Amino acid sequence: MSKYTILSFDPGLSTLGWASGTYDMNTRIYTVHRFGNFKATKAANREKAQTAVYGHRLIALNLLEDEIRRLIEFFNPEYIASEDIFLHMKHINAFAALTLCLHAMRKAAFMKNKTIHTMSPCDIKKDNTGMGHADKDAIQNAILKNPHIVIEDNKLCPIDKMCEHEADSIAVGYAFTQSLLPELVLNDNLLGDIQEIEKTKKENKSKERALRREMKNAKKAKEVAEARFRAEEILKEQKDNKNVKKVYSKIDKSKK
Repeated sequence: MSKYTILSFDPGLSTLGWASGTYDMNTRIYTVHRFGNFKATKAANREKAQTAVYGHRLIALNLLEDEIRRLIEFFNPEYIASEDIFLHMKHINAFAALTLCLHAMRKAAFMKNKTIHTMSPCDIKKDNTGMGHADKDAIQNAILKNPHIVIEDNKLCPIDKMCEHEADSIAVGYAFTQSLLPELVLNDNLLGDIQEIEKTKKENKSKERALRREMKNAKKAKEVAEARFRAEEILKEQKDNKNVKKVYSKIDKSKK
C-alpha cells in the first residue's frame, strides 16, 4: 500500500482548522481534497439554555468533540495528526484552552478507535518553511508554493478564501507525512507481518491437532478392526472344534 488518508488539525476553541488529504509514498505528493474550520465558541453562543446551566466552555468543548467525531466518521482517515499544545507565558489562558481542546479531540478519536499524532509548532513550521519560527503568512505561502502539496480547488473549499487556521491544518498534514508517517507505516507493516506470522502459527497448530485426531482415530479404527478380526478367528476356531467333536461322536457311534 502506497497511499494513506490523513485528517489533520490546527486545534482551537475559537477556530479549529481541519484538512483531509492523501499522501502517496511513491510520488511523495500530499493531495488535499477538503479543508474547513469549526468555531466551537461561536457555536456555543447559540446554545444559551445549556451554557446557562453547564457553562460556556464545557458546551464549546462538547460541540468540538462532536464535530471531530463527525469528521472522523465522514473521512475515515487512516491517520490523524494535530499540532501539539504549547505554552507561551504571555498567553496562559490560551494554553489552558488548547489543553482542553486537544483532550476533547483525543476523546473523540478514542471513541472511533483512532489515535491523534501530535507535533510541536516549531517542527511543523520547520518542515514547511525550513524555519522553526515562521509566521502565519510564511506558512500559507509555503503550502501554496510547495510542489509536493496539491490543494484541490473547488466550490466547497475555494483556495482564495482559505483562512490561516485551514492553512495551518494543511501544514500539519504535510509535516506529518515528512516526520511521523514513514516510521508509523514501517511499524504498522511490521506489526501486520507479525500478526500474519502468529495467524499462520495458529493455523498450523490447528492443522497439527486435526492431524493428530485423525491419526488417533485411525489407530482406534485399526485396533477395532484387528480386534474384530481376532474375534472372528476365535469364533471360527470354536466352530471348527465343534464340528470336529461331532465327527468323532458319529465315529464312536458307528463303532458301537
